Amino acid sequence: MKRKGNRYRVDKAMRWKKILSRVRAVCGAFVALASIILLSAVLAHAYFALLDAPWLRVEEVEIVGLERVSREEILNAMEVTRETSVLNLNLSQLTRRLESLPWLRSVLVRIETSGRLVVEVEEREPLAMVAVGKHFLVMDCEGRLVAHSTPEQHPEMMVIWGISDSPLEVGDGLQPDALEAVKRLLAAVGNSKGWFPMKEISRFTWNPETGFVIQMGEKPISVQLGPDDLEEKFRRLHRILEVLTERRWLGAVTRIDLDYGHRAYVEGQFPSFKGI
Repeated sequence: MKRKGNRYRVDKAMRWKKILSRVRAVCGAFVALASIILLSAVLAHAYFALLDAPWLRVEEVEIVGLERVSREEILNAMEVTRETSVLNLNLSQLTRRLESLPWLRSVLVRIETSGRLVVEVEEREPLAMVAVGKHFLVMDCEGRLVAHSTPEQHPEMMVIWGISDSPLEVGDGLQPDALEAVKRLLAAVGNSKGWFPMKEISRFTWNPETGFVIQMGEKPISVQLGPDDLEEKFRRLHRILEVLTERRWLGAVTRIDLDYGHRAYVEGQFPSFKGI
């Protein structure tokens, strides 16, 4: 006759086996966690050691393409010193900081293996100066206002009034029609350089409805150019000024309107003619 097994002993052994299995799992997890923490500490220590390593610091900052912007402006915008670790440099962030400078049109930042930080910039090309209230702003070829200035600082630049009814600040852009009008005026003046009395022009004023008006001479004489055909109108103005100068009437002229098709209207206080 077979003897029956002790079920109580079997159940007790199974319970102990499960307990030991759980203890091993907990210990294994603890060991794994401790290993991860230890590894993280080692990596962190190594990372900070690399940050302090002299051979991973910025040794030189080379800036290429500067014409009007100073080196100090570039360095101040980037906030990078020679003690900065190259591991801390975020090239995208540096690029965004530099692109916020109004004078810069494009920026490329790169790090060379020698620890040299290279910054390549393309500056905006100034086109003219815009009078806004009592202030003057330099405008580039794309119509963007890039800096505050004065006519005395840039005597070579044409100053244009009336370009906008609303306040404008550095970083703003001109409306496309205003920008195109300025470009047409500059092109016409450039093609008339052989005779155009630029030094005698005291003001260029633009109106979106009636075009350009210039003030010239000491009196001054108001010359209505209109919005288009500016180069042809400058040629007519040249002939009119020659005739007025030859007849000694230029001092009597107060206004010339060239926006009359192929004719011109000259207004002034001319001497009366008496019959013989």
